[in-house]
Amino acid sequence: MTERRVVVTGLGLVTPLGPSLEATRCALAGERRVVAPATLLDASPFAQRLAGELRDVDPRRFFRVPKAMKLPDRRTRWAIAAA
Repeated sequence: MTERRVVVTGLGLVTPLGPSLEATRCALAGERRVVAPATLLDASPFAQRLAGELRDVDPRRFFRVPKAMKLPDRRTRWAIAAA
């Protein structure tokens, strides 16, 4: 059996607090609040209508080829941006 090894070389974050580890860290240190009424989905069927949404982040800056933005769904784009 072949043993596989993994090396973590960095930490990527795309959160409602910011598009990077440093931006998120600064927002946490400054106690910035990002939970607000949901606007990106219809929250009327839910009892809780508050959400932490990715509003201030432009995913296009994470893709070298603009056409690639059309391929994945929204969640996949954010996973790629975090990576």
